Amino acid sequence: MLAWLAYVRVYVPSGGEPVRYRTTAVGRLTLPRAQTEGFQTREEWVRFFDELDVDVHAPHVDFGRDDAVLLALGPRSTAGSFVEVERVEEQRGRVLVVAREGYAPGRPAAVSYPSVVVLVRATGKPVVVDWR
Repeated sequence: MLAWLAYVRVYVPSGGEPVRYRTTAVGRLTLPRAQTEGFQTREEWVRFFDELDVDVHAPHVDFGRDDAVLLALGPRSTAGSFVEVERVEEQRGRVLVVAREGYAPGRPAAVSYPSVVVLVRATGKPVVVDWR
């Protein structure tokens, strides 16, 4: 019974508290597919960008203060697609980022690679993304 209570306390989401966050652009991150990655250390962050086959450098992140979450949609056939962060909340055992693909009509047809980096206060908890 005690193990179950510990599990529920750590892993079962509860009503969360809103968390302040910032977003930053990555540049033209031409990833061949959608990708969601969380980073808690500078080493993970730099290694990820070094291993990419694109000419984009990792934006500066203060990992003593923040965790970074990369949200990339992969190739889209219009310049009107973008990543919209609906909310970020801290729950018992995690930080939840809720995001969706947005679309701005009237933009020209062109291949785009919508992406954004979400910066949230480092809590030591895993960051989970829920795409809507």
